[in-house]
Amino acid sequence: MRMRYVLPATLVLLCITMTPSLHGQIVLDTIRIDAPRPTTSASASVPITGIIPARDPRYGVYGTADADFHRSDFQMLPGVPNCCADFNGGSGGGFSLGFLFEYPVSDRWWLGGRLSYEHVAAEFIEREPTTFIVNGKATDAAFEHRLDGRYGVVTLAPTAGFVVADNLFDVMALVAHAGFGLGITSTSSYNQSETIVEPGGIGVYTTTGTEFRNEYSGEIPEATSFAADLRIGLSFDVPINRSSTLLLSPEIWYSFGMTPVASSVDWYVHALRGGLALRFSPLP
Repeated sequence: MRMRYVLPATLVLLCITMTPSLHGQIVLDTIRIDAPRPTTSASASVPITGIIPARDPRYGVYGTADADFHRSDFQMLPGVPNCCADFNGGSGGGFSLGFLFEYPVSDRWWLGGRLSYEHVAAEFIEREPTTFIVNGKATDAAFEHRLDGRYGVVTLAPTAGFVVADNLFDVMALVAHAGFGLGITSTSSYNQSETIVEPGGIGVYTTTGTEFRNEYSGEIPEATSFAADLRIGLSFDVPINRSSTLLLSPEIWYSFGMTPVASSVDWYVHALRGGLALRFSPLP
């Protein structure tokens, strides 16, 4: 029966020397043979340590959910009748989707850009108290002036990034971003109405016979075709493969609108954005 033997890293062979010694004994000689040690390849995978090295450019996609803050001080849109005393601030929810590119200029600095579509929403509601005479008695009443707006912007945003911490909690890098956005307005729309909200079901406008008036809709008059903003942000870059070429990055951004929504109206938009980016950085 054939037998197999497994040789350890260091093998000791006992060789019997057939030449007898002076005393007629058999002499045992030992020969030490060292097995070759395993070598490491330069291209072998290295476990993630949380440090993401600066290497070739990064490419990626991203998406955010946006909270839009509207700083405003206007009585009506250009050419649209409205009895509101003043639309002073509003809010809305939007989103943005886009592509990103980043190029390392040092171990900690990145230059890049983002191309995105940004959807902006606005809701202005102003309540105007008044008094009605109902059955010969003074009754508290109120009008509600409502203006809803939406528009989309295709934006190109040059950005710079600085690595604040390259090994945060041993699992991610913290990067601070700053830049500015330059955009072209693609679409815009608005809806407007004035409603008697108190007392409900009693008062009507004599001009319409209902509790509604000044109902208008369409494209935002004199909407600016160009939009600009300043923006700052933070991203948390988390490697999701062993070579750190693929990163999943939770992000938060804030943008400060620098141009009005309509050219003759005091209406500016700031936005708080939170979302995810997926970055890919090929090996050199």
